[in-house]
Amino acid sequence: MIEIRGYKIKGASLIRLEVVLKEARQAILEATKEEYHRMLAEEVADIVDDVAMGLIPRPNAPVLTVAESGLQERINRSGLGFDTEYNLKASVAVMTDGKDTYLILYCKNAELIQAFENSSKSGALINYNLVRDDSFLSGTDRVETPELKKWEQLKEAYGDSVSQTGLTADLSAQVWMDAEELSFPAVADRARDRARYDYTNRMLSHYSAGLDIQPHKLMRLTDRALAAAISEDGEEEIERMTAHLAGILPPITLELITNDPNGRMPDDKERQEENIFG
Repeated sequence: MIEIRGYKIKGASLIRLEVVLKEARQAILEATKEEYHRMLAEEVADIVDDVAMGLIPRPNAPVLTVAESGLQERINRSGLGFDTEYNLKASVAVMTDGKDTYLILYCKNAELIQAFENSSKSGALINYNLVRDDSFLSGTDRVETPELKKWEQLKEAYGDSVSQTGLTADLSAQVWMDAEELSFPAVADRARDRARYDYTNRMLSHYSAGLDIQPHKLMRLTDRALAAAISEDGEEEIERMTAHLAGILPPITLELITNDPNGRMPDDKERQEENIFG
């Protein structure tokens, strides 16, 4: 487990630091754009498929508008202690020991982290993580790695709250939706995923005997439901449901998701009458 997501820049040159941060901001901007549009495409597909399957009524606004609002809510809440990949914020704390420069990256999204790590064109950014594993033990057995020694020295110099005693650079990017950047999965892929989700949820309901699942039992019952989904009977049922859903779910086009609520979203009469939930 990474205790400190740290990096080292040789030397204490402000010019070199400025170049590194500039490159990092650009890389994170591009990664944030990709992540935002990927997440938005998922929100759109969920709404389109829910409506097509009769799970929710048609939105009273264009699907794209509803999806944007839903995604923004997820992004906003991710910063309230619900840290997931929807948290698209990124910042670094900057420290120096007088000889070299050290950065701590604060970021929850794996794609943004990767973008930061690959951002330095000159290779000036050196990975300097502090990893907690079996060798990171307390007492006499603790291995004094160079990274551990350095981060403890910096902690002693800057204190526990580096953001208050050192320089902090915000690398977060503000992006806007570009409908042309959206890419949606094919009907066959969406049908397969929906069939698997529905079968697993149905088995979860069966294992709970239709009752509310207590939090401490959720994972146990989920494991059983997932095992049922990959059983021979489960896979056959999922294949049947996939074929059925492939005839219900529409291709997602910009026209479909930007049209008003009276657009070409299939309604109840257009959907097959068979109960796809068995």
